Amino acid sequence: MDIKRKIVLQKQLWCTALIVIFLSPATLFAQRSFYTPKSLIMPLHDQQNQLHVSVGRAGGYDLHLSYAFTNKFAVFGTATLDHGIKKRRGMLNNRSNIDRNDYVLRGGLGYFRKKEGRMFPILEVYAGAGVTKIDNYWYSLSSKFSNEEVTKAGYWSYFGQINFGDKLERVEYGVGLRLVYSNYNYFRFYNRHRSNDFEQRQYIGLRGLTAEPGMNITFNLPKRLQVTCQYGLAIPLGTRPVKQTNTTAYFDGSSITVQEQVERTSVPLMALMGRLGLQYTLYFSQKE
Repeated sequence: MDIKRKIVLQKQLWCTALIVIFLSPATLFAQRSFYTPKSLIMPLHDQQNQLHVSVGRAGGYDLHLSYAFTNKFAVFGTATLDHGIKKRRGMLNNRSNIDRNDYVLRGGLGYFRKKEGRMFPILEVYAGAGVTKIDNYWYSLSSKFSNEEVTKAGYWSYFGQINFGDKLERVEYGVGLRLVYSNYNYFRFYNRHRSNDFEQRQYIGLRGLTAEPGMNITFNLPKRLQVTCQYGLAIPLGTRPVKQTNTTAYFDGSSITVQEQVERTSVPLMALMGRLGLQYTLYFSQKE
């Protein structure tokens, strides 16, 4: 790649990074979501004995580890913990808190190779599995909006991912596409009113396939430190009807009336993804 093309590309990457940085806080943490895909693993390995370590913020605090144990293959693992109370303000000025206790664990194997002379000389292919647990308690701080809601969900995911990237003098860039199959073990909403009424909604047999493209930009700092940002989205590839059960309990002061309803509905798995992180790459061989 010639010098002029490198300069233009770096300016474009800087502009994209600024957009990601300003948009990510608004899109990552504003939703009470039941499908919470995390960022793509994108270490851009190009040689043996590289250990990639990255810590960041992406719908919680996360840790990415990836090690190239040969000149073609790597192993990776990621962990995300989203714990604590987040404050929210709605469009009608209603204030609420979300108490989150979520986690995501993923791991798998990857293949990589590098061929010079191409726009994306680094190719990575990963396959793995992960487990996600969602436990959110939402409650209003406004007397006008007095509902409380609990979301509990857990699902396994199995995925394959392909990345294309390059490493320049001051910046690294990569694009990736992940295909994910998610299978929910359980998925329930509880909605409790301060009038003591109670509602529960449950989906049974929820599963789905999503395509999750993402773009990653990394800026080199002194001492091999790097700042990285990533932005992407999850797109559902078709939805299948699932069984939905609705249970409502009314309390009139002396007795409880319970109503149940069963129906079929479609639940698309979609979300926005983003990540800001700090990373470091260790080299256990002489080639860099």
